[in-house]
Amino acid sequence: MAPLTFRRLRVWNLAVGAVQLITGIGVLASTDYDSRSKLPWYTFFITSWSRDDDAAGFYVPAPKQVASFPIGVWSGVFLLLSAADHLAVSLPVSASLMSVMIAQLSGVTDIHLLFTIAALMASTMLFGWQMEVSNGLRIPAYQYTADSRLPPAELPPSGKERLPAASVAAGAGVPASFITDSPYLPGLRGSAYGGDGSPAGARIEWGPFLMGCWPFVACYAVIACYFFQARILAVANGDPPGFVWAIFFILLILYCLFAVNQVLQFKQARGWRGFAAAEWWYMILSLTSKQLLAWIAFGGTKRFSSKGN
Repeated sequence: MAPLTFRRLRVWNLAVGAVQLITGIGVLASTDYDSRSKLPWYTFFITSWSRDDDAAGFYVPAPKQVASFPIGVWSGVFLLLSAADHLAVSLPVSASLMSVMIAQLSGVTDIHLLFTIAALMASTMLFGWQMEVSNGLRIPAYQYTADSRLPPAELPPSGKERLPAASVAAGAGVPASFITDSPYLPGLRGSAYGGDGSPAGARIEWGPFLMGCWPFVACYAVIACYFFQARILAVANGDPPGFVWAIFFILLILYCLFAVNQVLQFKQARGWRGFAAAEWWYMILSLTSKQLLAWIAFGGTKRFSSKGN
């Protein structure tokens, strides 16, 4: 693959955003909006706080349907949000909606629990962002030419020089620590500057990464409880559809690959040096996870809601 220059990554980012936008519009236009394609949202407030009125009703939840929503719409909406993520502004919303969709398909109907799952996934995304903010500038930073068509090793001597972090933060016009997968030039790493003024080889702070893992584990643990409970009840009430099985495990693997990518990024493993390779993999994982979820769910819910199934 050609070297991952800043300009080339911009092109990749625009292309991924365009694909998400076009497919999001297509999914929304093709989604069924009838009652068979909707899944309900319930509240489960208790029937009574008093033992005197009705002993049997004390602290017993009373299911009440408050809304229903076409499950296929989630696919189109998070694709559009992902497009906005790539083309305009980064928001931790599309991953939250993906989690809500997986939760609903796995059997979660409590509207408050669905909101909590969305909030937990958003927390994971925010901790990932904090990981970038806290540590991003501790990796070597370089100044690039205006369009950065060439990787560092090919730039003329005047086109690439080490910068203090303050110069990068003041507006060098490129992301700090943005280098390609070209090997480090001898002698540069130890003398490059980090974002906190320390050498680029300074110790990475893994706190945000570890704290971001816990909301994700909690989120997927709740979803797994409902998913496998549905499997346990399959003998009497039917097995979860095959597309739900596919979504549950494929998305779990892809979510974990986001974390692996960030670890390799900040470990500066071979092939992940600088930010370029990691950013490219983030784009590929974003495209793959959202497209897979959208189209598997779209096709599955079409069949799920059709008559006779």
